[in-house]
Amino acid sequence: MGRCCLPEHEVASGCAGPALLSDGLPGNCPGKPPEAYDFDTLEDLNDLLGILWACSYAGMLQERLARRAWQVVKEAGSCLDAGHSKLPEVSSVQQLSVFGPEPVVRINLPDRLLLFKPAGWEVYDQFTTHQLQTFLRELSSSRWPILNDATLACGFVHRLDVPTSGLILVAKSYKAYFDLQVQLRTGQIIR
Repeated sequence: MGRCCLPEHEVASGCAGPALLSDGLPGNCPGKPPEAYDFDTLEDLNDLLGILWACSYAGMLQERLARRAWQVVKEAGSCLDAGHSKLPEVSSVQQLSVFGPEPVVRINLPDRLLLFKPAGWEVYDQFTTHQLQTFLRELSSSRWPILNDATLACGFVHRLDVPTSGLILVAKSYKAYFDLQVQLRTGQIIR
């Protein structure tokens, strides 16, 4: 594990992560470019998300830990976003009565969107010809750098199998990605 190892007794008792949460991000980052983050930092953030999920699943998630963890991951997302250009202003919601063979943006917010994935489309692994990641790159004119970041699932908050159709949450920014991950892992969003 990276620099922010957490004692097992703290994880088991539901009060995991005081050191990581009090120390904040390694190297504090105002304006720090995304490439300045090393793998351990992203691994630590993913570990923290896993701890949130485990504590929530066990019914032992303390509100103080959840609030502080949310602050830390949103700060990390903001730092990662700072190295990229701003997102375009968007405030439209596309409403279609019938879903066709192409993906459809159902809700489009400034930093996230809800996308309908038709059956036969893959999220981002490049094993099929129909790729949601490619669709979104074209839609965004490549303005959402997280779409190229495989270490953070290219901004996709979750997946659906290729033969399955349904709604997918997508983050357009790192901050939105971590915000949505905390909500998912603490049971505030249910798949």
